[in-house]
Amino acid sequence: MTTPTSNPVPSSSVVDLLFNAEKMDEVVNSAAPTYLDRFGQARLTAQGAVDTIKSITMRGAWAAGTAYAAKDLALVSGTWYIAVEPHTSSAAFATDAAKWRVYQGIMASTLAAANGASNIGFQRPEAGAVLLTLLAKMLSVRPGLVDFGGVADGVTSASAAIEALAAIADTVRIDGPVVATTTTPAEVADVTFRGEGSLSGIYGKRVIPDNAAGDSLFAADLVPARHLRRFCAAASPVAVLVGDSLSTFFANSIARSDMLSEVLRTTMRDQVPRLTFHNRAVGGTTYSNFLGTLASGAASWYTNTAQLWSTYVQSLAPDLVILSWGMNDSFNVRVQAMKNTIDHIQSWSKVPSIVVCTNLVPGLASTDFPEGQAGQESRDKAAGLIRSYAKYRGVGLIDLHRKGRMVRDGFDPLSSVMTRGDTITAVASGATYVATGTRRVTDYKARIRFDSSAMSLAQWVTCKTGPGATDFLQIQKVDGANIRISAYCGDIDNLAYQSQNYSHTLPAGTDYHLTVEVSANTVVVYTDYDAQFGATNAPVATFPRVALGGEFVPSVQDNAGHVLYAVDYSYGEQRVNVPSVTNSLLWGDGTSAIDVHGGSGWNHPGGFAASQIYRPVIQGIKWWEPIAPSGSIALASGITSITVPFPADEASTAYNITYAIEGNDIGVRHFVQAKDLGSFRIAFSGATTAPGGLVWRMDRQY
Repeated sequence: MTTPTSNPVPSSSVVDLLFNAEKMDEVVNSAAPTYLDRFGQARLTAQGAVDTIKSITMRGAWAAGTAYAAKDLALVSGTWYIAVEPHTSSAAFATDAAKWRVYQGIMASTLAAANGASNIGFQRPEAGAVLLTLLAKMLSVRPGLVDFGGVADGVTSASAAIEALAAIADTVRIDGPVVATTTTPAEVADVTFRGEGSLSGIYGKRVIPDNAAGDSLFAADLVPARHLRRFCAAASPVAVLVGDSLSTFFANSIARSDMLSEVLRTTMRDQVPRLTFHNRAVGGTTYSNFLGTLASGAASWYTNTAQLWSTYVQSLAPDLVILSWGMNDSFNVRVQAMKNTIDHIQSWSKVPSIVVCTNLVPGLASTDFPEGQAGQESRDKAAGLIRSYAKYRGVGLIDLHRKGRMVRDGFDPLSSVMTRGDTITAVASGATYVATGTRRVTDYKARIRFDSSAMSLAQWVTCKTGPGATDFLQIQKVDGANIRISAYCGDIDNLAYQSQNYSHTLPAGTDYHLTVEVSANTVVVYTDYDAQFGATNAPVATFPRVALGGEFVPSVQDNAGHVLYAVDYSYGEQRVNVPSVTNSLLWGDGTSAIDVHGGSGWNHPGGFAASQIYRPVIQGIKWWEPIAPSGSIALASGITSITVPFPADEASTAYNITYAIEGNDIGVRHFVQAKDLGSFRIAFSGATTAPGGLVWRMDRQY
């Protein structure tokens, strides 16, 4: 054995190098537990190190009152601890914690695994809280987009994350700008989006803010004195409902009381006990069918197939006709069919009051038409045209579509707030220039910059008013002091419903000249470019908006030359509310012909339509108020009495008659006990002293 030097470390002596080589052989190959270094210090050989590790003693689960030696291992709550000093354990492991160290710890890779949180404890500090794993706690929290890789950056599509969440959650949280490029409405049919963010790319879906209110809207425009005069003037009124399958007595429903027809009948009878109600609805029909014949067996009452459907209705001598189509009109909704139907009814010898119901949007049982996005859009289009044309014609409106969108989808298709948008410079498109907006909206505002100086009588500017091919208004210069505004509506057919000259001088040059607001059922044209932004300027023109419903991209266009320069757009954001019913509850889930609450899954709703839509709207309508029959008659002088024919449909037996005669100081209330040959007689207190007109009113005594 070589004798080493006593040189300090490190030594460069060849003798020490040889000594160290011999000692390394001893470390590796010796069976002895130790060896002596060149300074005489004992150090572990490899065998000694192994023996030291082997000296650890496995003691199993930790126990109180047990003697533990150093290097004893004990198991506590799934974790191994090694004793660092001999001791006898106390009653609780926590008391002896300083005498132990974690021996079998958790590796970073274990914590980073899918179930890594199961290795971490969590307990709330409040009394009564229980110990959980962090995994259990996290699973109790509603999942979000980030759990499935979704981001809210307004650019990257979060469709995959949204669809994954839709499979496990009924509410998805959105607190930033989220884009979904491939998700269909059917894939999120029963999902509500909540939060303070925005969502684009999924038709008919909105983000409902945390502070949003519930739906409290009364969705009808029906005033008895204006829309139900004939109905209210009848002593024993007759009402007839016509429409498609949703208006019949049964359409995949559990009970008749869930159907629109029965809600109408019972509600109206509660207010008008003398009512006679007829249902003449036929499944599979549209507005275009009413003036034609129906197939044999279309309905039990339709026995003469050569007779027009409308003739059957007219023969009932109705005081009120309720029209309820749209679901089948869909993409093929025709404004001329609506016009012809209303014109025809108003041509009857006995002209009834008319009330129009808008259609619902169908259920979302699958991604295919008619339940998918195309089916939703087409019914929005139909409902929008039906609603706006009914208001244009001045007939009553029951807006089931509006209520349905609010209770299922959480937004109001007729109420929006304008938000600042963008300025679009007009670009050439063939022989025209066009400025197209950047968002899909239902309402918008356009501040239009065009060259009025270069605008000839053959040139004009048009603005879209809806998604229909012919939904637009046209602004044309008539002369230096007048402009003509014309409006059109329709898609597969069209109607020119507005064309009028307005006194307005267009300023010269290529500046902003007019602002057009398209909002709800109204179009307003005005100027807002003075120092007060038009605060005191009366509208240049205002008129009804008749157009298909639903979303569209606004655009302004000229027809020739370079008249249009730019448009400042503001976009409408619809009022939102907390929905009260899911798609599956409203329509059924489509797995059976009649769902547990009724409904086919797409075109026939179940009982929740009655509770959430039909009854809240229809029961909120005042269906009857006294409207006295009245009239006027020219009188000569020297007349002491007059006989007045009864209105044709009067059947009461007691009346009060109030009258006044122009130019004569005569006015008496006269009580009539009974009908007398279809007329009543008014006896004056004296002869008329001068020619004049008699005005009378008959108040029924019920």
